[in-house]
Amino acid sequence: MYPISVIVPLGKNESSVQHLIDALLQFEAIHEIVISTTKCCLHETPLDTAQSKVKWVISDTPPGRARQLNAGAAHSSGNYLWFVHADSRLAASTIKSMMTSIIVHPSALFYCDLKFKEDGPNLMALNQFGAWIRSRYLGLPFGDQGLCISAENFRALGGYDEDVQVGEDHLFVWKVKRAGMPIIASGGIIETSARKYAQNGWLSVTYSHLLTTGTQAWREWRRSSSTSGISS
Repeated sequence: MYPISVIVPLGKNESSVQHLIDALLQFEAIHEIVISTTKCCLHETPLDTAQSKVKWVISDTPPGRARQLNAGAAHSSGNYLWFVHADSRLAASTIKSMMTSIIVHPSALFYCDLKFKEDGPNLMALNQFGAWIRSRYLGLPFGDQGLCISAENFRALGGYDEDVQVGEDHLFVWKVKRAGMPIIASGGIIETSARKYAQNGWLSVTYSHLLTTGTQAWREWRRSSSTSGISS
């Protein structure tokens, strides 16, 4: 069995993380749940963290998901690091699929297929399908799909880029691609909230994500092509 550390970055007003904690505590393979946050992001929602598997990492650094993810990883002791957003929902079958995938392909980066909750616009079906296409055919899963990798490989890759405010998950996947590591769907489904699309508008949020992704992907593709050209 490969012990898994689940790392959950916690921002402001994250009131649904307890549901995630409760689900993860049911599985022996989940070695620990690392809640990584900063002092200025501590929320007021009471959490049952008395369980021995739940560990808090509270940093003095400025808010930033990449910093929180790296801090959580630095304080984790599991052989595998599973990065899961606080508003995610994981079924028992998803957790079992991830454990099986790790056994079969221990050196890969794993992700789950994305499903949006019914708290956003009807057009979220398009985003869900787009995430499936992007992951399966382009090999570019995002952080809300629950990226999982061995602690050894994560540290060898240098973790998440803390110099960016958005897209740290996308850039990390490009690191994995350049290293030649497999990127594999675990077979499980991860459910996430679509509330920001409802609050800020489907078109606005979707366009912003596409623009950021496209800009980063073009830069990283050129970087990868340049590196390949030098090495050949």
